[in-house]
Amino acid sequence: MEYHLQTNIELIVGMIHYVKRKDLDLNKYDACINNAINSRIYGYSWYLDIVADNWDVLVLNDYEAVMPLTWKKKWGIAYLYQPAFIQQGGIFYTTQLSAATQKLITDKAFEKFKFAEITFNYFNNFFLCKPCRVR
Repeated sequence: MEYHLQTNIELIVGMIHYVKRKDLDLNKYDACINNAINSRIYGYSWYLDIVADNWDVLVLNDYEAVMPLTWKKKWGIAYLYQPAFIQQGGIFYTTQLSAATQKLITDKAFEKFKFAEITFNYFNNFFLCKPCRVR
């Protein structure tokens, strides 16, 4: 059982990709936001282009789920921040994701960014994952 769980985790982690804004497939990305169970205007590419200095995305599979990452750099350290006029960010998904999968996506964000002050939307429930520590 433990091996099976570890294998599933490795598969999911392998399907989460960091995509720079310039390399993003905007049609697929915006379609994911549009069709998401938890769709919010704050996730659309055109909206993020207006309010965020820089943003990239974590993509699960072929845009099944996305997590826009709004970031800045200070003293050479890249960090996630909450732009003005974005009330709810986080993970947007077209099919329900388990808390464990949501946690894996947020963990992937912390591989690149060691500090974050961001909000999630009320559909994100990765903090229910046991054991789970939010950094």
